[in-house]
Amino acid sequence: MHAVELRNHAIRAAAGLGIEVREDWFDGRGGGLCQLRGRQQLYLDLAQTTDEQLGVLLDALRGQPGIESVDLPDELRQRLAV
Repeated sequence: MHAVELRNHAIRAAAGLGIEVREDWFDGRGGGLCQLRGRQQLYLDLAQTTDEQLGVLLDALRGQPGIESVDLPDELRQRLAV
């Protein structure tokens, strides 16, 4: 599966867990997960490569309550180690 497809599956998984995913240009400085007004938000830096964005998504999804019950492609599940 291509990195773009994995990235898109990871975005849907995050949204399914109640994480609001925002994509914007941050000049390559990266993104990450944060808590804002009681809600989890994940920022993806569009200046980063797809693989880098996927890494940010995987870091945010690891350890999230309920991630083991989310329907994920096998390759994404393996990368998350769940």
